[in-house]
Amino acid sequence: QPESWKHLVQGDVLFSILGTTLKTVRTRKSKYRVGYTNQYEFARAAAENGVSTYILVSSVGANSKSLFFYSRMKGKLEEEVARLNFRKLFILRPSILDGPRSERRLGEKFRLFNSRLLYSLNLKKFRPTPVNVLTSKMIRLSVGHTEGFRLVEGDEIFSV
Repeated sequence: QPESWKHLVQGDVLFSILGTTLKTVRTRKSKYRVGYTNQYEFARAAAENGVSTYILVSSVGANSKSLFFYSRMKGKLEEEVARLNFRKLFILRPSILDGPRSERRLGEKFRLFNSRLLYSLNLKKFRPTPVNVLTSKMIRLSVGHTEGFRLVEGDEIFSV
């Protein structure tokens, strides 16, 4: 329950990159709780506690009106977080994340292959995003920009 932990959400900059797989949590309801509810409650607590900079990692294709569950969930989260009172808000929309995993994910390997294929066809926003590139971008954004909202799409994550 947020009441038991929200007072602990403090700082100047907070990063939100929480996620899970349907395979791990088994139901859409549980995936929604991790992917939307928990992240929104964290963001709301941060805003209420005066955190000035919030960086949310969302997903390529996020859209609250999407026909696809995951894209719709991410789009709704983006919209709700954007309504909160942060001096600086950055929402990053990487394609599939590329990096070491503690578990074997065959579906993710397939999506990673497809993402590389789409990128080779010049669909730049689908370029797989190495985790170290994403985290470097998050750190650079947190220290170097003026106030306001900024949406960072796919391939822009790779720019310095």
